[in-house]
Amino acid sequence: MYYNVKYTQEDVNLIVSNKLKETFLLLTGAIFLTILTAMFVSSNPSILNTVINMMAVVLILQVVIAVSMSVFVFKISKSTLVILLYVYAILTGFSLSLVTLVYTVSSVIYVLLGTLVLFATLAIYGYVTKKDLATYSSFLLASIIAIIVVSLINIFLRSSLVDMLLSVFGVFIFMVYTAYDVNQIKKNIYLASNNGNDLVLEKVSVIGAFSLYIDFINLFIYLLKLFGKEE
Repeated sequence: MYYNVKYTQEDVNLIVSNKLKETFLLLTGAIFLTILTAMFVSSNPSILNTVINMMAVVLILQVVIAVSMSVFVFKISKSTLVILLYVYAILTGFSLSLVTLVYTVSSVIYVLLGTLVLFATLAIYGYVTKKDLATYSSFLLASIIAIIVVSLINIFLRSSLVDMLLSVFGVFIFMVYTAYDVNQIKKNIYLASNNGNDLVLEKVSVIGAFSLYIDFINLFIYLLKLFGKEE
C-alpha cells in the first residue's frame, strides 16, 4: 500500500505500471464473470425464466451498485469496491443472458471476439498516446446524455432507423470513451503518485476497472445491435 510520501520518477513509473496491471486484471475478471454467468443462465431455461421475471430487480440493483461505487468511493474499503464490481458483473451477466433469445449464439460469439480486439486496440492507444484526452470530456458527457434522451424518445417512436443510428453513434462514443478512460486512469495514477495521495492510489484500479467495464459492455451491446444475427 502507498502512503503520503514523495516518490522518485522511477518509483512513479513502477506504481503506474503496477496499478494499470491491477486495473486490467480486475477488468478481465469482471468480463470473465459476466460471460460465465450469461452462459450458465442462458443454458438453463428455468433459471433464464426466473431472470426474465426478475429483470426489474436486476436493473435496480445495478443502478444502486453503480451509484454507491461513485458516491461512496472514499468511504468504503477497496475490498468492498472489488466485491461490488464483481456483483455488478454477475448482474450484467444475468441481463446479457437474454441476448441469446434475440441473436444466434454464433453471432454473439463473433461480436464478443470483435469487441475484445477493438477494445484492446483502443485501450493501447489510450495508454501510448501523448495527447491528454481530457479535452473530450465535455463532448463525451453531452453525447451520453443525447444517447439516453433519444433512446427514451425512441421507445415511443419505435423507429428502426433511429435505433440503427443510435447504435452507430453508440459504438463511436464508447470507442472514444475507452481510449479516454485508459488515458485518464494513467494520468490520475501519475498525479496521485506525484502527490503521494495513497487514498486515490489504493482505489484507482478498482474504479478504473469499473469505468472500463462499462465501456466494454456498452461497446459490445451496440456492436451486437449492428452486427448480431437475429434468431
